[in-house]
Amino acid sequence: MCGREVDDGRRPVFAHQSSGYLGDAQVTHGFTDVESLRAARGDHLPADEPARSGDEDGTHSQQRNRPPARCVEPSGNLPHVPDHDLERLVEPQFWDEEYIWANERPPLRPDAEMPFDRVLMRAFATWARPVDGEQVVELGCAPAKWLVHLAETYGARVEGVEYTTKGAEFSRANLAACGVEGTILEDDVFAMDAQPRDMVVSLGFIEHFDDLAAVFARHLDFVRPGGRLVVGVPNFRGINGFLQRHGDRPYLELHNTEAMRPRLYRRLAAEHGLELLALRHIGGPDPVAVRSRRRLITALIMAEARVRRLALTERLDHGLWSSYLFSVYRRPARSSQRS
Repeated sequence: MCGREVDDGRRPVFAHQSSGYLGDAQVTHGFTDVESLRAARGDHLPADEPARSGDEDGTHSQQRNRPPARCVEPSGNLPHVPDHDLERLVEPQFWDEEYIWANERPPLRPDAEMPFDRVLMRAFATWARPVDGEQVVELGCAPAKWLVHLAETYGARVEGVEYTTKGAEFSRANLAACGVEGTILEDDVFAMDAQPRDMVVSLGFIEHFDDLAAVFARHLDFVRPGGRLVVGVPNFRGINGFLQRHGDRPYLELHNTEAMRPRLYRRLAAEHGLELLALRHIGGPDPVAVRSRRRLITALIMAEARVRRLALTERLDHGLWSSYLFSVYRRPARSSQRS
């Protein structure tokens, strides 16, 4: 959790979670623990409840007041972009000291009683199910709970890449605590030698950089011909964007909201010759990704959490209110390598 304090001595709402989210956040101003937010949302629906996506465009979303992302417009194959050419919107200390898993302890697994975990588990089952024995690597993997899920549920051979020492150590400890064999590399995605794998998973990663096209292209270096890429980002372009902007604007500015536009991923898929297997808003009207330091916004967050407890919201997805954008791509079996 965030180590900084709000004016009344409580910690702020911090519902944005580690790579692919970790669970629920502590909530301030009367809701100070996970159970309070769970109670407000009513985490009761079964894990196998079917999901349905609505409009994917999110055209009615709010804009973040920051310069637009500096994107490379690719023509054919993109050159590798060194890390020093990319602007990171988040400092390494954020992941070690302030991110949601920082005060958690292994073993950690996705929890089907938590709405966000449940819908992301279902998204993998529907659109990105690994085949038994496939090699799966997660970029920005801490706390490695989704690697645990993919290994235990589907028999994937898993590995992760984590930028910070604490994140890498935590991820290794979590694999060990869950009894999952796997490898965690402490390395920089943009500097390391990419070893192509059957499936690359990137959850809550790409939106923390300014050059989205270059970061997406770098992901493809890790995907073997015929393999798949899975990308997930929080959706701060609708209702949750409004709440985040007014609840804790500096936190919003750690995210490039251009990464939350479905049309970006359609364009990138076309430019790289990828088969777009899925592009869906998921999660329903859920404030799981929102952090707040203001009482009024916190009250609105809790109201949204109570709406989320309604059974119909499990299948009610739209760019205006859904909490997450999930996409899956397949790389052509035969394709030229970027230089």
